Amino acid sequence: MTTPLFASPLLSFAASAFSLDRDNSAFASHRERSQGARAKISVCPTYPRSYADKQAICPWGEHDLTYEYVNRDINHLTPNASVS
Repeated sequence: MTTPLFASPLLSFAASAFSLDRDNSAFASHRERSQGARAKISVCPTYPRSYADKQAICPWGEHDLTYEYVNRDINHLTPNASVS
């Protein structure tokens, strides 16, 4: 999901989330579950399209502030899993 901030084409906010459940029991004797989210604020994103116009409107360049959270869980160990 992406949306402009404060009705400005020069500021945008993006948010996303994911979930992954991977079965590694064939080679690693466990299952892995990862869940996470990302939030990003962009100053002067890809607007306007041409480099000359972008330099005129955004002489300071393009900048992003991103925060990402990931929760990773290793579970469902098989009975023959080793400690090392």
